[in-house]
Amino acid sequence: MQRRRRFLAAGAATLATAVACPAFAARLANIEIGLILMHGKWGRSPGPLAPYLEREGYRVRSPDMPWGARRLYDAPYRTALEELHLQVGQLRAAGARKVVVGGESFGANGALAYQAHYGDADALVLLAPGHNPGGWYRSGDTRDDVDRATALAKEGKSTERITFTDMNQSNPRKMIATVDTYLSYFAPRGRANMNVSARRIKAPLPVLLVNSADEAPTHGRAYIFDALPPHPRSEYVESPLAHGAAAEGARADVQRFLDVLAQA
Repeated sequence: MQRRRRFLAAGAATLATAVACPAFAARLANIEIGLILMHGKWGRSPGPLAPYLEREGYRVRSPDMPWGARRLYDAPYRTALEELHLQVGQLRAAGARKVVVGGESFGANGALAYQAHYGDADALVLLAPGHNPGGWYRSGDTRDDVDRATALAKEGKSTERITFTDMNQSNPRKMIATVDTYLSYFAPRGRANMNVSARRIKAPLPVLLVNSADEAPTHGRAYIFDALPPHPRSEYVESPLAHGAAAEGARADVQRFLDVLAQA
């Protein structure tokens, strides 16, 4: 009986604290939100927002993805999505009531592709979405590599390793990957085409999309946001900042979006 009284007293004290301190109450709600934040191309984890959101009480995971500096296309896109699915399951098993999948640049691309394939995220946070295989193929930046890899795949040589040119904000870089892996990220109408992914998402869910000033003309609101099923809590923000700074500059937008989700 004495232990029960102590437990009830502790619970009452916690409730009183939450009522008296709205910030404490918000952190109690935040801890029920699991958040996966993916880095951009050639980037590393954690990104700039992860430590800040952890301090706000969110359960944050920042996995190293195949397009990052530590891995450099060591696995095809389908494997990246399988890795994310495992992370989502682990967050739910750990007690997350809602799981948000998001990222910056290629990480935002990954969040879209994940939801298009698995459809089990509760919300998406897309910060300065990047990686545009359709546009690069049309402009000729990747056409030779894609055509060569496609021909090799038709010859049954999908596991052959090839050298290709990667693009990152108009900065080319030579990379090596298998034919299968390369095409999974660079096929013009494949998983990495963000318009295709957005149109494959059927169930409405809250989406925050923060577009950078320099990316909006090539893949702006119509390319991604308007292709998604509409949801009353979805938001489109056009940042005045360039691609590399837009994600960190969106801190207030991300926190506001997550705070509303935590209270819902």
